[in-house]
This record gives sequence, structure tokens and C-alpha cells, in this order.
Amino acid sequence: MSEEGFALFAIARRHAGRARFDEACTLLDAMLEQDPGDVDALCLLAECHHQAGRDTAAIACLQRLLAAHGDDADALCLLADLYVDGKRIGEAVDAMARAQACDPTNAAMAHGLAVTQRRAGQGAEALATLDRALALAPHFDIARFERAMVLLEAGRLAEAWPDYDLRHLLDPAYVEHPSLPRWQGEPFPGRRLLVTAEGGHGDTIWAARFLPAVRALGGEVHLQVQPALGALLSALGGVDGLQPLDAPTDGFDLGCPLLSLPGRLAVRDPAAYPPARLNPSREAPEHWRHLLARAGGRLKVGILWSGSETYANNRHRAAALADFLPLLELPSVQLFSLQKGPQQAVLREAALGGLVIDTDDCDFSETAALVEGLDLLVMTDTALAHLAASLGKPVWLLLDAAPFWFYGTAGERCPWYPSMRLFRQAVAGDWGGVVRRVCAELGTWHEAPMPDRGDLEA
Repeated sequence: MSEEGFALFAIARRHAGRARFDEACTLLDAMLEQDPGDVDALCLLAECHHQAGRDTAAIACLQRLLAAHGDDADALCLLADLYVDGKRIGEAVDAMARAQACDPTNAAMAHGLAVTQRRAGQGAEALATLDRALALAPHFDIARFERAMVLLEAGRLAEAWPDYDLRHLLDPAYVEHPSLPRWQGEPFPGRRLLVTAEGGHGDTIWAARFLPAVRALGGEVHLQVQPALGALLSALGGVDGLQPLDAPTDGFDLGCPLLSLPGRLAVRDPAAYPPARLNPSREAPEHWRHLLARAGGRLKVGILWSGSETYANNRHRAAALADFLPLLELPSVQLFSLQKGPQQAVLREAALGGLVIDTDDCDFSETAALVEGLDLLVMTDTALAHLAASLGKPVWLLLDAAPFWFYGTAGERCPWYPSMRLFRQAVAGDWGGVVRRVCAELGTWHEAPMPDRGDLEA
């Protein structure tokens, strides 16, 4: 690289660091006019295009680099990330395998390959790759945690729980109170245990099922819970009191993160731990009865197509309102939107009127009262899926090609929720195929006698 090239590259990198990606791209293009094969310029140009939302251009830059210079581990890793974002999972695995081959003794590179293999549904291959990574670096905690996730997906719960606790090292959303001695699953008669909710609202609703088994081992159990869930969990079994997350820990003898409970209890069989008892609002039903009456004699189906947009993986698990619109073609069905957040505005802008009845903003306890009045819920993976299934309502859950570990990797049944039926993407990103299956099944399900509607195990 010439002296002028070094200067241009430094300025371009400074622009990129300040999110001025278009300015950076202009300078990098000028550099590549002089030297079309400049590796540093092509890599930075690809990154700038990616950050600016131009992934097709980013992929083209990386492919040009690889064609000119052969395999480069950093370029291949970025290319794999772009393929994942573009739902091109098979190509992502190939790119990461090539990257790992460039540096076969690099444990981090092997971990990256395993993550991509897991997303592609290649659980056995991911385990083998992680075993290689851990042979290279036995104390590589990120790889140990990833291995736990693969084992959980495979239903090998007992093997997975010990390393599942490593989430506290990797994700600030998973917290615990270092001032309290950790409860390790031992009986604790006469003592007070503080359990702290962690992760998202769906995680809390799912894991609350383990509290009665904990309570049976000792003295008092108190749960620190997200404010939005306080009313919904107010009738929860197995707890002596609920507290906000920031409440003081004075007076407690032991502490435990909520998602560590299944490991402490050595949970092996999901059927032994039925969903938690929730508390639907008793003040909202009159309002909901008026709203639900608009369905007339039609089947009342709740829909929800996107979870929290602050959750990083939501871009994979979320659909779009447009994906759900084929359900409107079923004349015997009335749709009720349970969508919250920014996507609620998308529904209102669509101006569908009474074809999709908007249920407006309400808290979890009020939403639970509404859910009790619905016949069926069709939704992507969100906290409301856990809520509805905990109430025993029929839930048809639409899953992306690499769903969360709760749902395993195959089959229509969820071991944690008997009333839930799983509809999986056959091709990453293809919600259309999933919704077509739902439409076909919904016609048959609607014709079934009423007592059979909730019997999804039949």
C-alpha cells in the first residue's frame, strides 16, 4: 500500500468508526481503483457496506477478495455472518468450515463453526466441533456454554445443566447476587432463599414451574421478578413472596438465579414439571367479552408475529404482518391481534379494520384474561406463547429454522407445554410455507367437535 493509500485508509477507518459509512466507502472505492486487490480495503469496504445495510454489496466485496487472494479466515468469518443474516445457512456453514481450515488449531474459530452448524440444525456435527475446540482450549467457557445449548436442544438435559450456568459469564442479562451464598440444590429448612428472575419475560414464565419443587426442600422462597410480570405471577405456587428486581437482599440466607433451578433440581423429565399457575386479571374480562363478541360465531384466533425488537435474535424468530394475512382468507375465522410495541403501528397503518381486531396495549395479567376467551393462538416465539400455553390454551407456534432450545430440533410437540403445537420452517426465512400449513390445518381443526379442539396430543 502506498503512502497515499495508507492515509486514505486511515481516514476511511476513522469515518467507519464514527458510523459515516458512505464517506468511508467513497474513499475505499478510490483506493481500489488504484489497487483492485487491496485486502485491507476490501475487508473494510465489506464491513462498511454491511453496517450500512447493503449486505449484497458486502458479500460481493468478500467474494472478490477470496477469488483474488484465496481463503482468508477473517474474510470468511464475516462472509459467514452475512450469509446467516441472509438466511443462507448452508453457505454460512461452508464459509465457516473454510475459515476453520485456515487455522485448525484456533479454538475460537472452531467455536464459530459450531455455532453456525447448530443454526443449520447440524447438532451432531456441532458437538464434534465443540469437542475439538475444548480439546484445544479446555477452559474455553464460551465453547462449553455452546455445547450445553446443543445438548439442551437434543433433550440431553442432565448433561447440559452444569455448563448452562456459564451464561452468567457471557450475557449481562443473566445476573445473580454475589453477596448471597449460592444455593446448590441442597435442602434448606429454616432458611430464606432469594430466587432472581433473569432473561426475558418468557424465560421467567417458563422457569416459574420449578419453584414448587424448590419450596418443598426447605424454608421460605422469595422471587425477584420483572415489574411487568408482578400481577400475572401473584398467585404463583412455591413462593412466599414477590419482590422487584432491585429490592435489597438483606435478610436472605441463599440466592439462586431462576434459570439455574432446573440444574439444581437435576431436571430430566419436562412432564414432571407442569407449567406455572398464572393469575389472569379479574377486572378485564367484561371489556374482553365485549371485544370478543365481535367474532360472532367465528373461531376466535389470536395472532402475534413479532417479539421484542430489542432481543438480538428477534430478526430470525419474527415474521411480518404480511406473512399472517393468508389467515384472512378463512371466512370462519376472526383474527385478534395481540401484537405490542412498534409492530402494533404496522397493523394500524395496514387499515384492515375489523378483519384483524386490535386488542390495544394491556399488561400481562390483562392479556391472560383475553387469552382465556380465545379459541386458538397462532404466533411466533414470544413471551405470550409461554403465557398462553401455561394457561392450557391451544397454541400453534411458528418457529424459524433454528429455534430456541425449548423446542428441540424436530417434531410438532413441545415437551414443556402439552397444549402447544410446533410449525417449523422447512427453509430458513420461509414463513410463507409455514403459514400455508397453518391455513390448511386450521380448516380441519375448526371442523373438529369443540371438546377435541384443545386436545393437541391426539
